[in-house]
Amino acid sequence: MRLALTTVESATTYRRYSLPVGQEELESLLMRSYEMQVKSTCLAFAGEAELSSYIGKIAGWLRGGKRNSLVLFGRVGAGKSTMLRSIQKAVDAIRASAAAELKRTNPAFFDNYGLQAEYESLAKFPALLVVSAIELARDIDPYKTQAFLAVDDLGCEPATKNDYGTVSAPMVDLLMFRYEHKLPTIITTNLDSTDIEKRYGERIMDRLAEDYDWLGFTNPSYRRKK
Repeated sequence: MRLALTTVESATTYRRYSLPVGQEELESLLMRSYEMQVKSTCLAFAGEAELSSYIGKIAGWLRGGKRNSLVLFGRVGAGKSTMLRSIQKAVDAIRASAAAELKRTNPAFFDNYGLQAEYESLAKFPALLVVSAIELARDIDPYKTQAFLAVDDLGCEPATKNDYGTVSAPMVDLLMFRYEHKLPTIITTNLDSTDIEKRYGERIMDRLAEDYDWLGFTNPSYRRKK
């Protein structure tokens, strides 16, 4: 989708990511999106208290939290990647609603300027692009300037890349670039802060501690529930 390809050129003066939706409405949207994601995997959905707590904190962050980016961390199977896809769907729904409202309230302007008008209206809360850490490690260049990026399963990718004798650390380069340009990023990972520092170094961990809100998923694996 063309609207999703907002890059750093339009984000250098980017303000804190903030969806124009009330807390309760956003929590409800995230819960419905999460429920649909779970049912698509043929697992039973249960709206547990811990899930409601996660969604409340994520909704608060999406509406403008203390920090620019977000880490969802916890054990395997705790629902982090499912939550990430739920966030993506919720953002898409809000963007679609905002575009429809623009058409309804100012049809003449929209007819005259079309996609450009829609783009300017939605640029304040760009679409979320979700990419696996493994895919990102192959080539960060197509993704590093994305206005709103999610790195799924940080830590599963190779730590380094050898390109004809030149050794690089793609994930370190990606995270540093996004930190320096203040581009909002969501990370899911099975690693805790100690593991991240061991794998990516003190410099990266220091920046993640500064620029990211951290939300721990403490529940056991949903995949093992009967």
